[in-house]
Amino acid sequence: FNSNGVRYWSSYYGGSNQDGNTGTGFDIHADGDLFITFNTLSNNILVSSNAMKATNGITDAFIMRLNNDGWPKYATYFGGSAEDIPLDIKVDYNKNIVVVGATKSSSDIASQPSYQSNIGGLEDGFILRIDSMGLLLWSTYFGGASNDRLNAVTIADSFLVVGGQTRSSIDI
Repeated sequence: FNSNGVRYWSSYYGGSNQDGNTGTGFDIHADGDLFITFNTLSNNILVSSNAMKATNGITDAFIMRLNNDGWPKYATYFGGSAEDIPLDIKVDYNKNIVVVGATKSSSDIASQPSYQSNIGGLEDGFILRIDSMGLLLWSTYFGGASNDRLNAVTIADSFLVVGGQTRSSIDI
């Protein structure tokens, strides 16, 4: 909507199964580009040619960038073979994004090298950094021996600040 309450554009985006029922986030760059993430059970959402992952696991994160007219610039799945739920997304001044969430996947989450290359408990947080063209910069697990998740992220200068929930008493 514009500042006068007039709808500028709207759209549907998803697949043939449940999309966005437990994890959804968005952020807007100063030039109007919209960055969206949601969880999906669908395996038939259109992705861009440079997608990190072209199909869904069980439940994956879906990440996309739309221009200020609502046209996709990139779209990709992210996740492993189990449940991966995005819970927040932020964009920086260079249009790089950070997505945080929760994962039960034991593989295909952490890039190499990473802060934490293996899942620590039944559920860990994840941090994913993507460049302005939708290419992976890095990703990592974040958690201890119990259930952990990251619910929020902010970008302050060149630092990421993350917050979430933990049941782990060490390794956080």
